[in-house]
Amino acid sequence: MNAQDTLQALREHPLLGQLDVVDLTALAAMARPCTLQPRQILFRQDEPARHFYLIRRGTLKLYLSSPEGEEKVLEVLGKGQMAAMAAAFMQPEAYPLTAEAIDEVELLEFPNDSFRALVKQSGSLALLLLGALSQRLHLMVGEIDRLSLHKATYRLVLYLLDKLEQQRGSGASLTLEAPKYVIASRLSITPETLSRTLGQLQRQGLVELQGDQLRILDEAGLRRLADAG
Repeated sequence: MNAQDTLQALREHPLLGQLDVVDLTALAAMARPCTLQPRQILFRQDEPARHFYLIRRGTLKLYLSSPEGEEKVLEVLGKGQMAAMAAAFMQPEAYPLTAEAIDEVELLEFPNDSFRALVKQSGSLALLLLGALSQRLHLMVGEIDRLSLHKATYRLVLYLLDKLEQQRGSGASLTLEAPKYVIASRLSITPETLSRTLGQLQRQGLVELQGDQLRILDEAGLRRLADAG
């Protein structure tokens, strides 16, 4: 990826694309492209946070690890999403999660030291980040409510509706972004519960699953289930 490609990638980003040309050019100058192979670790929980990332292609899972080696997936990130930007401003400056590639992933890597220096110089960038981080906090509060107070069917239906909105350009078909066991961990349910709930939705004529392709047959029906909680 050359400098012009990097600049164009930043312009296309819904958040970073709002920056003026001076800040955008400065941000592009500090970016470094990198590639991960499937199952390769990008960073580990509690390691010093020295970089954040913009995903250009592929999928990352972000998870917590228990002392026994068990994983709890908290996020699955894809093209156009940022990984670990908030960690650039945390004290202590450490990654709160481990990030691992699910498939081949292309990223832009940004050094935190240089980014913080840019934020100090640019009031517009600082305000933009404050708004984005506040919105992220609001979404996480909603996520806690969803995962702690609602049943598996509700969690899965909202997950599918969210993905439908994100992939709206592809019509009523979704590509499951991660293996089922990762999606199950993300939704705080077992893989068996995920398979059973997907089967229920198929029998109700709401969805059709073939491999990693899921077709929404009755979006209105899914929304009624979501509204019912």
